[in-house]
Amino acid sequence: MKLIFLCLYSWVAIQCFLVAVGYAMGKRNVLKRLLCFFFFLAGGLAVVHYTYRFTGFFITAPQFAFFHDVIELCFGPLIYLLSSYCYKERILTSLFAHFAPPLAYLLYFVGVKLQVAPSFDLAAYVASNEHTTLVYFILFSFLFYTFATYRKIKQIRQRGMPISFLSGAWLNIFFIFLLLKSVHLLVLFFFKVYYNELWFSNTVLRTAVDLLFFLSLAMVLMAQENTSFFRRFLRFKTSDTGQFERLGQLSEHNFLTISSTIDEKHIRQCSEALYPLIYKEKVYVRPDLDQKALAAAIKMPSRHITRLLNFYFQTNFNEFINYFKVNEAKRLLQRQNSAPIKMLSISMDCGFKSESAFYANFRRFTGTTPKKYREKS
Repeated sequence: MKLIFLCLYSWVAIQCFLVAVGYAMGKRNVLKRLLCFFFFLAGGLAVVHYTYRFTGFFITAPQFAFFHDVIELCFGPLIYLLSSYCYKERILTSLFAHFAPPLAYLLYFVGVKLQVAPSFDLAAYVASNEHTTLVYFILFSFLFYTFATYRKIKQIRQRGMPISFLSGAWLNIFFIFLLLKSVHLLVLFFFKVYYNELWFSNTVLRTAVDLLFFLSLAMVLMAQENTSFFRRFLRFKTSDTGQFERLGQLSEHNFLTISSTIDEKHIRQCSEALYPLIYKEKVYVRPDLDQKALAAAIKMPSRHITRLLNFYFQTNFNEFINYFKVNEAKRLLQRQNSAPIKMLSISMDCGFKSESAFYANFRRFTGTTPKKYREKS
């Protein structure tokens, strides 16, 4: 069993550190800095958790025992910081006050428990009411920030605030992570307070709790490669006109600029292969076009298109294609002639399967109707 957990925790820790390094070395923005910090904490927690549970390191070196609890206390404030950034589009300095509890505990443990106290016995400390209170506070922290993050998600959805595809996906992922961690800590707290003897004697129970802890981190790692599902898990309402203004207009110049900055070889090749199809051949006007057909056209796996759109253009396939269809419709509507083209013909020429889909998408991306847009042009 110990060997199994060694493999599981090694996989989680190594993957978390690699993802953190990837975010640290890639194109930097506030969101990616927060993600980098989160994955460093997650990797460190996996190492500390395994070391605490399956080795005697903290018995021989109890002065490092504070790592586990300090990291646990940092997760909630960090995720709340990320949700607040998505809501305000900036980080307020006052939000860093949320990190006061982990800092206070760190100072207390190092300054009082290790320096002032004559000796420090880890086993006695873990069994004490003092540590039980700390576990209670950590549980409260996760429950509080789970609720706070959900409120931010709800506010973003209700107000129809424009939010990038990637930010929305990570909000959902971290909300689920907080839920899983809250359940994990509820079980720990329940048995620590009420069934302490059963907790230390029941191997099956402790194994189940360890697996729940592993699942919470593994879920985040797997989600890191597939944000599209989690973007749809809790749908955000986006404003009619704000979505692509946040992403930058996808002109030929911007498309090529983004492609040139992509470090991943296969994803950059995918972007370069898409360029002539989008801007020269206008493949998006095909009404039967889907992601599988587009992947076949460039002779690359569909997952490369998903990663390109999710992580670099911060959108998904349907939004990406509909954006170009609407741009084509705008071009046709700007034509000046004595006999304006009928809206049904324009919708068909742009690749929309129906006139209603054309109207809905046009209004969504421009904030007006095709008729009013033509009149203004």
